[in-house]
Amino acid sequence: MSVPRLRPSKVQMPKLVVPTTSTTIYADPRWRRISRALRRQRPVCEHCMNDLATEVHHKVPIDHAPHRAFDPDNLMRVCMPCH
Repeated sequence: MSVPRLRPSKVQMPKLVVPTTSTTIYADPRWRRISRALRRQRPVCEHCMNDLATEVHHKVPIDHAPHRAFDPDNLMRVCMPCH
């Protein structure tokens, strides 16, 4: 008589989500404050000069220069299509 072999069940480990620098910066109240202030100062897209600037873009990506994440010289106001 043969004994049926039981396969070990696959236990799925929860995926570890490590927050990147960029996701933590966008959750920071300083980011909300500075992006809102920049869009209010001049609400025109700096790229196309036509549309309403609804977003703020980093000229140098946060992953390359995290110390410049809140630097106004590293930020530009852009519309959704330009972003």
